Amino acid sequence: MEPGNLQRQGSARHSTTEQVMLDLLRSDSNPPASLTQTAKAVIDFELSKCDTRSGFRPELGVYNELFKKSTNWGAILRNLYWRARRQSAVWDVFELLVMKGFISPSCLTISVDLMSMTRETGIITSLLNCFSTPYHDMYAADRGDIPLQSTSWNADTQWLATMIVRSGAELEKLLDTIHASRFLGECLPEELELFKKMHPEGTANLLLNPRERERERHERPCADYSIMPKDNIFGFWLPHGLRSETLSTHIYQCKERFNNIERVFREVECISKDKLWLEAEQADFFDQNQGLLPGGDNDYPDINIEYHDSNLPCI
Repeated sequence: MEPGNLQRQGSARHSTTEQVMLDLLRSDSNPPASLTQTAKAVIDFELSKCDTRSGFRPELGVYNELFKKSTNWGAILRNLYWRARRQSAVWDVFELLVMKGFISPSCLTISVDLMSMTRETGIITSLLNCFSTPYHDMYAADRGDIPLQSTSWNADTQWLATMIVRSGAELEKLLDTIHASRFLGECLPEELELFKKMHPEGTANLLLNPRERERERHERPCADYSIMPKDNIFGFWLPHGLRSETLSTHIYQCKERFNNIERVFREVECISKDKLWLEAEQADFFDQNQGLLPGGDNDYPDINIEYHDSNLPCI
C-alpha cells in the first residue's frame, strides 16, 4: 500500500497520527505476512515488558492475537507502532512544556501507577482529549480502524495529565502552548465547550499533587530502568520512576525503544525514507534548516483558542 507522506510537519517532529497513517494501519488492509528477525525481536522485547495474561481491556486484542495458533505479527507491529508514535507526540509536548516552564522534569522521578486513575488526572486527560489527534484516535479505535484495537487507549495522555497535576500549571497558557505546537493537533472548540459543560465547576478545586498516581509498590525496576512487566502495559515507553542522577541516560533508553519500533515498522512496511523519517534523520534535516525549529518562522504565533473564563484557572 502507498502510505502517502508520513513526514512530521509543523515546528519539529510533528508525531501525530495523520489520516495517511490511519489509512496504513486500517485493519481491512493486509499487514505484511512475515517479519524480519529484527522486527520480531523488537516485538518480543516489548512483549517481555508487559503482563500478557492481564485482562486490561485495551490490551485484549493484542494478547488474544498473540496466543493464536497462527499469530498475525504484522498486525501486532502495526498496533505497537500506533501506540509508540502517539507517545512520541506526547513526549514532544512534555519536552515543550518543560522548556516553557510549565512542568518540572523532577516529576519523572516518581513512578506512575498506570492502572489507576484519580479525579484530577481524569479531568486533565479529558481536557487533553479536546485536541484533534487524541480525539480522532479515540473514535478510530472504537470503530476498529486500528489493528487489534477495539477500544480507546489513553495511557499516554493520562501520563501527560499526571505530570501536569504533579507540577501544577496555568491551564489557559498551557493549552495555548500545546495548541500552537500542533503536536497533538489543534484544540477543537466544540470539544472544549463540551468539556466545560461536563465540568461546570471548572478546575479551580484541582489539587497540585507532586506524587499524583504514584505506584504503592516499590520493586526494583528492570535493568534498563523500565517498569516491571506486571505494572506495565503493551508498548508503553514513556519514562517515569527514574533516578534524578541518571535521568538523561534513562530517558535516552526510553526514546530508543520508540526509535527501534519505528525503524522496524518502516522496514517491514517497505516505507521509503522520504515518506517516514526516523528521529536521527530528522535531526540531520533540522541541523540544515534551523528556521524550522521551534521559535522559527514555521511556528504558529498567531493561533489562539478562545477559552478565557473562570473555569480554567491555575491548578
